[in-house]
Amino acid sequence: MNVLLRQIGQLILTHLRVWWRTPRQVVTSVILSCVFLLVGTHLLHVRLSGRVTVGLCAADMPILFAIQNELTTLGITTVRCPNYEQATADLVAGRLVAVISLMPRTLQLTLSGRNPMLDREINGVLLRVAARVSDIEQTGAQIVVVSSHQSLDEINAFMTASLIPFLIMTLATVNCGMHWLRDWEAGTIYTIKVLPLHRAVLPLARTLGGGLLVLVILGVALAACRCIVPWRLPDRPVAWVGVVLVQTVYALGFFTALATICKKYLFYVDAAMLLILLMMFTSGTIKPAEAMAGWEYALAHATPAFYAVRSMRAIMTDSAPLLLRDLVILGACAAGCFAIAYLLFTRARIGRA
Repeated sequence: MNVLLRQIGQLILTHLRVWWRTPRQVVTSVILSCVFLLVGTHLLHVRLSGRVTVGLCAADMPILFAIQNELTTLGITTVRCPNYEQATADLVAGRLVAVISLMPRTLQLTLSGRNPMLDREINGVLLRVAARVSDIEQTGAQIVVVSSHQSLDEINAFMTASLIPFLIMTLATVNCGMHWLRDWEAGTIYTIKVLPLHRAVLPLARTLGGGLLVLVILGVALAACRCIVPWRLPDRPVAWVGVVLVQTVYALGFFTALATICKKYLFYVDAAMLLILLMMFTSGTIKPAEAMAGWEYALAHATPAFYAVRSMRAIMTDSAPLLLRDLVILGACAAGCFAIAYLLFTRARIGRA
């Protein structure tokens, strides 16, 4: 066991030295990681669709019908609730994203708080609807909008939580998958396989070395960006670190398997970049799940990145409970990817070419 650990340690040090002795890669990796977080935090936008469901409860039927018609025209689904208590229960359960209740001379909006981007868009929609209804209903009644407000720190924390999983994936692509690719193209894996080393030495060394680099760069990027774009630290830092570690292991496993499947630089780069973009579009990062079409919603739930984003948002914003099944799904995907990579590594043969 001591020999195995020493061999793994030597390969990890070699992995880190290769990275450290390429200063352009070090500087570029850190700078681009910071830019990714800063730009992404400010550029994400939301568009509403029919999957956004708003609950309506009111005794004034003419105004209720007017609001319902205005929301339907905007493509928003409405559901009539018998009372405010039932509407609030549906809101907490996630069946609704907002509740509009009518009282004398007051229109009150209650938001779920799960997605600040979605809440902000609904706020804007309601202001337009309220103004429109006021023009239609010549009753002389004043409509007052009462709604919650997210602070800038809360919105920044939500945006950052949405971007961290993809930053981890990108760093794993470079600092783990690329090293595996170099091993395949340079024939290093064949050299190591004929040496008196345990078969698990190279996979473990690449995973641990790459994981260490991912965590170091991620920590530096988060610390630097938080000085420019402030966001609230999670209330449960230990659990947050645990979620980051699970997502890092998943990313390392995914791109290790991808590298062992591709084996060629251009093939790997094309596949990795396109898969990261695809997962970003289908994970609920750019478009909330409530605003997705049916096929997009199904595709999102079949993508591990969806569970990565949801768990990171839950632990960083406390807008929803952290679901253990999200972490279990990521862990299962990581185990499957590592199994595929190890099987391909152990069966690798030098081709006739």
